[in-house]
Amino acid sequence: TFYKYLQEIKEDLVMDIHSHACYPAFFSVVDNDDEKGTRLYMVIGNLDKDRHSIAARVGIKGIFRELDPFYFFW
Repeated sequence: TFYKYLQEIKEDLVMDIHSHACYPAFFSVVDNDDEKGTRLYMVIGNLDKDRHSIAARVGIKGIFRELDPFYFFW
């Protein structure tokens, strides 16, 4: 996956953002398996609607804490 590629190049990432296109924003089982770094994670969904959905969390080696996504925009 792209995440494994980023691990190989040893870059320091602050945030990992991806979209679920027209589906609601949520962290899937695949996200949980892939997101093992120490950084902020965000999923944006419902891109086909006027109001998009956003899910955000902080992760440290596979342990997660949900965050209010609007924290990032104020």
